[in-house]
Amino acid sequence: MSVAPTDLAAALHVELPSALSLGQIVKARVLKHYEGGRYLVSLEGAVARVAAGQFTREGIALVRNQCFIEFCESAGDHETASLYRDIIQPDERHHHEAGRTLLGIHAGSYEAQNQARRAALRTIELAEEIQEMARLRAGIMRAPGC
Repeated sequence: MSVAPTDLAAALHVELPSALSLGQIVKARVLKHYEGGRYLVSLEGAVARVAAGQFTREGIALVRNQCFIEFCESAGDHETASLYRDIIQPDERHHHEAGRTLLGIHAGSYEAQNQARRAALRTIELAEEIQEMARLRAGIMRAPGC
C-alpha cells in the first residue's frame, strides 16, 4: 500500500507545499527530535542553513558513511556496504557539493562567510556530542551518516 505525501502530511500535522517530497516530510519531523536537528531548524538565513546542513552535515555523513562501509566490509556484510557505497554515498556527495556551490555563490561577503563558519563549527560540535552520547549509551563505535 502506498501513502500519498499529502495523506502523510495530514497524519503528521504538517503543511505540504507542492514541491515537498515524502522524504523531506519525514526528515523534517525527525529533525525536531534531536539537538542537531533543533539547531538546524533554528538557523536563520540561507547561508547559515546551507553551511550547517547541506555542506557540513552532509560532509560529516560522507566521512562517517565511509567508515561504516569499511566496517560492513570487514564484518562480511557486503550487501549493506554496497547499499551505502553505491546508493547513499553518491546522494550524500551530491548534497555536500550542492552546498559547496551555494556557499560559493551566496557567501561572498565577510559577514556571510562568518555566519557560514559559525554555523558549520556548531554543527561539527553537535555531531561530536551526538557521537559521544551514542558511544557512551550504547557502545556504538561505527554508525552511518548524518
